[in-house]
Amino acid sequence: LATEGSGVLEPPAPASAGPPPLQPPPPSSAAAASAATGVAGEPPPSAEGMFVSDFARAVPRPHPTVDSPEIQAAIAQAGSSDEFMRVLEALTGSGQRVGPGAAGPRLRGARVSNPEPAFLQALQNMLGWTLGYETRPTPETRALKERDRLEILLKYRQPEDPGNPPTVAMLDYLVDTLFGVPMRPVGPEVVAPQYQNLEGEIVTPSWVEADWALFRAEAAATRRPETKFMPNRYPYILPERPGATELQRRAQHSILWYFNTPEEPLNDPGDAQIERDLRAAVAREAQARRLPGIDYIWYRNPFMSAPDVFHVQVFWIVPVES
Repeated sequence: LATEGSGVLEPPAPASAGPPPLQPPPPSSAAAASAATGVAGEPPPSAEGMFVSDFARAVPRPHPTVDSPEIQAAIAQAGSSDEFMRVLEALTGSGQRVGPGAAGPRLRGARVSNPEPAFLQALQNMLGWTLGYETRPTPETRALKERDRLEILLKYRQPEDPGNPPTVAMLDYLVDTLFGVPMRPVGPEVVAPQYQNLEGEIVTPSWVEADWALFRAEAAATRRPETKFMPNRYPYILPERPGATELQRRAQHSILWYFNTPEEPLNDPGDAQIERDLRAAVAREAQARRLPGIDYIWYRNPFMSAPDVFHVQVFWIVPVES
């Protein structure tokens, strides 16, 4: 889900539409539920409890509005910090031309090491195109994200113990849709729980899992999957500014993904390598679209909704000036 909010996810949606969102069965389904779970009188589990929303974690309720005195004071303090001046200088300086000759696209970018809402709002106040204190996804985007996760729950193998609070395991889904790792059906020893859909049907997930043995055999003759720079499937609502094209008027929300296997720790290569990888990806984007340049910011999301694979949030826009 190209999955994060705060970040958003992330990668493309599963190829098949899948069943509709799942619901707990009504009391009249107790007999069928007992047969499905093997536990007398217990209904199939509710899929809606099988994920934790990154937005719920990232945005406690209630929270002060951007106009409140304490938030305005925090924005002013952030706007006078050394970190703020570093980012602002990088995004308003001369930048760097890429490609052959001096007429290639110009790139200007910076890491935001402090993605606190007040800092982001101070940056938006100055630049006009970045995300800010009250940046949120649309209700439609949030609904899509949760529906996608329910579909992941039906298609990709989940652990017997989903944790407390329960979450959806996303590694197989991510390496399948992002990096092309081959999948295989789970073995008969894996018993998936059953659920009841909105049509009142008891459904059994058809789980697949990553075939790491086949992947390693294929990878021996090829190379390790490279980073993926992709649009976020769940983009935030971003401000609009004057501009001749859509890419000048509103920033794009993308994700830079890094591959890892289950045995490996999250593949955070460090700031310097991320900056190199991202600059190369942004340069390819500019050259492929024949853009005069790109301004961008990136940061590590402290509330990852897809923590199984390391990734960073990227916001980029085509500058109005040449």
